[in-house]
Amino acid sequence: MGPKKDRVVSRASFRISAARLAAIQALYELSLSNRNPKEVLETFAAKRWRSITLRDPDSKPGSGGKARLPNPDLDYLSTIVMEVSDNSSRYEGLIKSVLGQKWTINRLDFLMLALLKSAAFEISEKKETSIGIIVGEYSDLAHTFFDDKDAKFATGIINQMAEDIRILETS
Repeated sequence: MGPKKDRVVSRASFRISAARLAAIQALYELSLSNRNPKEVLETFAAKRWRSITLRDPDSKPGSGGKARLPNPDLDYLSTIVMEVSDNSSRYEGLIKSVLGQKWTINRLDFLMLALLKSAAFEISEKKETSIGIIVGEYSDLAHTFFDDKDAKFATGIINQMAEDIRILETS
């Protein structure tokens, strides 16, 4: 693969990563509102994402360094949000199967549930995507949204779902 092809692949993977982040945020919004998923996706794609910039973590505080997030892959974003919305109980079932007896799904806050449902969807439905990529990205997202303890909890659930779903399917 040449340098130009590498940039295209990298750009596409950044857009998929951004779609995962945006999907969790959209699913969280849906859990707090009575809005239609398509309506949330439309406003999310049209308005919210394009205005987001973050302070570049590599710049000095106060220097004004900003990092613009890549635009999400809108097809991928829509797929995650619509599939998770339409099949919520299926993905909750996959999460419940991993939680054990000490935890119930009702103990999970909306943001944690949005993250775990998104991960469950990709683990079970996106067979063409490496399980390592899915687990790694959702683990990183867990660390973005939660403190270390809760991020490790989410990562443990994601790893167990990956093992239960992907490994059992290949045996």
